[in-house]
Amino acid sequence: RNIPAIAMVLSDMDGVSSNVSHHSNPSFPNKEAAQKYLSSISAPRDLICPITQEIYNNPVVASDGNTYEKQAIKTWFDAQRNSTGSIRSPVTNAYMDLDAAGTMLVENKAVSSMARSHKEKLGEELCLRCQAVCDNAPDALGDEGFRIKGLVEAGADLSLKGCEGGNTAFMCLLQSRFAPDKEKIRFDLLNYFMVHSVHVSLINDDGYSCVELAEELLSSTDRSINIPYHHLVQQISQRSKLEIQRNKAQSEARNEYNNEQRERQRVLADNARNRDETDESGIVNADGLGRMENGWGYFPSLPTLLIQGNVPAPPASFADEEMKEKKRLAYILRFTTLVVALFWFLC
Repeated sequence: RNIPAIAMVLSDMDGVSSNVSHHSNPSFPNKEAAQKYLSSISAPRDLICPITQEIYNNPVVASDGNTYEKQAIKTWFDAQRNSTGSIRSPVTNAYMDLDAAGTMLVENKAVSSMARSHKEKLGEELCLRCQAVCDNAPDALGDEGFRIKGLVEAGADLSLKGCEGGNTAFMCLLQSRFAPDKEKIRFDLLNYFMVHSVHVSLINDDGYSCVELAEELLSSTDRSINIPYHHLVQQISQRSKLEIQRNKAQSEARNEYNNEQRERQRVLADNARNRDETDESGIVNADGLGRMENGWGYFPSLPTLLIQGNVPAPPASFADEEMKEKKRLAYILRFTTLVVALFWFLC
């Protein structure tokens, strides 16, 4: 992947939000102008999965050296194994190692970061355009929602709280006041967000959720269009419950994983400490300083003790001499103790 080329294209995206200086969505003079706008917000080719043809959410590098969406490449591997018994690269069509194909999936953090940055830039523009609709700005719906739909389709971050009051673009549309002849546009936009898996369990700065905002919208709309909005509120409510359950399960799984990692680190630390406190004869040193071979010399300085785990082992010849000296000192200590005890007994 040409990473500098991606960075260059992303730098060009800095001007996307500046194009919304007047916060309006005027109609396009022709189809070419509309297509040019869609091209300007499209993700760079290197941020598009070759399988899904969508911007990456969880990019991984496979054993063929190419980057794919993680779930998409896993599905590709399973389908290839079940149909032909062999695996070919989705990009080059070359054969891939059966054993390495499913295991050699490494997260592509560089591409993931750039894809996230692109989504955030589109999300900022989306919030500006939806805020214009909420503020009833001139020509706020001159394009009948074309730009807003284009941003959603291009992969804008729909969870970004970039509108006033900590609202997402979806929340902003729920709170907007549309003229009766424009109500169908609002309903189409809200459904478009729902089709693209907008997060509805978020809460704005005033403490209102999407469900509460949708119920408020339902109570204020004309009865003639109440039925479709009633179904929309039900969908939002059901999705909110599922999101809350999923977030809770993910939080519990994350906490369980973190606890397992902490316990594993504690066990490894205890094992390392016990290993350092035990000499070759299996006797634990009361001083807790470990074997003398782990350091250099009989009286290591305090800084040496602090980083003793990183001090390289002494040469074999030095270690042998040190062990001999230790044995000699131990013999002298035992002999002296015996003489003192015998003298004490006789006196």
